[in-house]
Amino acid sequence: MELKEANNEHADPEIYLEHEYEGVVGIFSEDFVEILRYLGEASDEAIINIRNGQVKFTTETDRNVIRRTERNECFIGGLGEEDEFEVNIDIPPLEAFRKASLVSTMVWVLFSDGVPLALNFPVDAIGNIMFYFA
Repeated sequence: MELKEANNEHADPEIYLEHEYEGVVGIFSEDFVEILRYLGEASDEAIINIRNGQVKFTTETDRNVIRRTERNECFIGGLGEEDEFEVNIDIPPLEAFRKASLVSTMVWVLFSDGVPLALNFPVDAIGNIMFYFA
């Protein structure tokens, strides 16, 4: 099994705009905000692990939440069956995510090896609300 770990040392914002991400995870936006709120009660950081049809959100204090494709709780694209992707993120203030979830039913977590994580909240014909983790 190949484990890919994100490298969050990029400071150039152009890397986000010009990069085509290798993988994507779709989660209902209200659920995503609730997951981060729950984890944020215990820690300022979270680990997102994507593999074998599931997305696992954990903290160092052993709080965890798992969403599975087989239960239609999430969608995973771009990873092979034996591949795994893991990234550590700081849990930001959630107000902006909460507001984005009011106008978008899904959030798409975009990831690639060596590129910081991005969140895409699509807003119908208007466009996208994007957040980037540096």
